[in-house]
Amino acid sequence: MATVADLVSAAWDAGGNNGLDRLLARAFGIEGGYLELNGILTGAKYLTTFKDDEFNLFEDLGLYDSPMLIVVGRLREEIKSAGEQRPALEAIFLAVPGNFELRTWAGSQAADLLSLVSQAEFEAARPAYEADRLKRRIGGIEKALTALAPSVALNAADKQLASDIMDRLDELNGYKSVHDALHQLQMSVMGEFVRLTGELIPPVERELSIELQLEEMKLAVDRIRRQFSGINASQAALQTRDAVIGEITRIATLIGSLEAGQRETAETAAGLLRAMLRQQMSLFDSRLVETSEQIPFEKFARAIVNLPQPAIPRAAEDNPALLGNVSSSFEDVALRLSNRQKIHRMWQQAEATMLNIEELLRGTGREVEIRFHWENLELLIKQIAELAAEPDVAKLLTIPNLDLAQSSKAEEVRSAPFGEAFKGFTRFARVRFQRADNALLEDCAQLRKLHNPLQQLL
Repeated sequence: MATVADLVSAAWDAGGNNGLDRLLARAFGIEGGYLELNGILTGAKYLTTFKDDEFNLFEDLGLYDSPMLIVVGRLREEIKSAGEQRPALEAIFLAVPGNFELRTWAGSQAADLLSLVSQAEFEAARPAYEADRLKRRIGGIEKALTALAPSVALNAADKQLASDIMDRLDELNGYKSVHDALHQLQMSVMGEFVRLTGELIPPVERELSIELQLEEMKLAVDRIRRQFSGINASQAALQTRDAVIGEITRIATLIGSLEAGQRETAETAAGLLRAMLRQQMSLFDSRLVETSEQIPFEKFARAIVNLPQPAIPRAAEDNPALLGNVSSSFEDVALRLSNRQKIHRMWQQAEATMLNIEELLRGTGREVEIRFHWENLELLIKQIAELAAEPDVAKLLTIPNLDLAQSSKAEEVRSAPFGEAFKGFTRFARVRFQRADNALLEDCAQLRKLHNPLQQLL
């Protein structure tokens, strides 16, 4: 019978086929990645293969001018020949505790490693790790393209791909900026309108505050109007922008025509703005995801990897400027964005399903529909937890009395215990959706930095 060590060694040895080489190349094919991997190997407690303090990935393997994928493959063979697969894999696993890909790979290929980093430790390390990797990946692309641009000649088709990426990045930034403006309206203006519905608010205070909120709405309109200007934006982007401007303006005009000191005016303002924001923020969320899906990162990666590699200076203190690394970096950006998109899409489906159940609970009867929607929602939550490697998301389903949704008794489906449990579930679920939304928005903001280095290629 194979031992645990044998299984880990076999997973290491098969790294060229089971995905290990590629995920390690993505993990370290970033700004400073060569030296980082070098430091992990030389500093590993139980790894003797690279104990020489002078070991240098650039020189000792004779692969200075090779992409990280080639370097990783050679390293893996060196470690295999020394019989130190397990200590090498342990050292890397411990050095990058927030690496989602490596943890997922270990779960299917070398599950014994998972105990080295607890789920809680992984989740605590993951946000900072992913932010650092994206920043350094984009930094690596920027440096490499800046160094290579004078010597790289793109054909017309490749230039069009680069232009398409820049156009979609510009559009993505516009959607994010509009989303941010709407979120600001939600957090400040709508929040203040809700406060002003209080019975104890003096009419004079309510009137002055409503007038101020109308000015804030005008500022939001001005900010939104500036988006998509001066870029090659799609007609859909311009139409969506103009539509939300029209909605905000109509609401502001209506509120301005009412008696500002009256409590009913604040209630009307809060209700109208809440309904508009729910619709428009969902729309811009969808537009942002759709636009990110249209960025041809993978096509561009395939195009540049086949270009002749210009001569590069030998500077072992930094990553070599290699088209192969740039190509794999664009592939990684595409993969990361794809994962964000999938999770975001699933949360959007979950939100729509929660709204369906909430609407049904406000009425009477139709318990069969409630059970049907709950089964779909339960499945979505489990899929999100698995895809995002966040098992605590699935714990939302363990809230007491949620199981009443599957009862064959109508009175239990519509009971107060289930209603309260479902309210608690939706609050927590929407917080997690917001986290997923924020992660996608943060990535979009970082990806905008690729615009200038791509411009240099044109």
